[in-house]
Amino acid sequence: MLYLVSGLSMPNNVTTEKDLENITTEQDLEKLVSTSELNQVGDELKKTLQDLRGKIEAQQKLREVQSTLTSLRDNYEKIQDIFDSVKSKYRSLKSEHENLRSKYQSVKNQLSSFQKFIETPEILSALPTVDEFKHSVLWNSGWLSLTSEATERLDLEVRPDLLRLFNLFGIFI
Repeated sequence: MLYLVSGLSMPNNVTTEKDLENITTEQDLEKLVSTSELNQVGDELKKTLQDLRGKIEAQQKLREVQSTLTSLRDNYEKIQDIFDSVKSKYRSLKSEHENLRSKYQSVKNQLSSFQKFIETPEILSALPTVDEFKHSVLWNSGWLSLTSEATERLDLEVRPDLLRLFNLFGIFI
């Protein structure tokens, strides 16, 4: 029965199931099975037990590895989400930078075109001189007044606060 339960092969002198049924005492069993055969069965059982222990340890290690892999996968997904967010923000900033660069270039081109337009001989000849401009701006704005001593020439009187203002803009009177 031991052989049938353990799944081991039966020794040569135990050949049939009928012989196994006739075993009623240990002595009958000892007659059928020699000590060396019992030692062989014990060794095979030990080996099987060691194999089972090894398989159990391997399964435990496999579970640990699977747990670690799951944790790593979760961390990877979190890192991937952060990376995607950073990548999206980078693209947004890059697009905004390109838009600003385009606007800057447009303004620069317009300024260049305006400067070229202003520097044409027709425009330059139509512009007043610096002295004419100062007098015109000051006179038309009412910041100049005639003095009471004006005779043949006009003496202009400029308020000191306006002089400072014009000096800020590079207009010196």
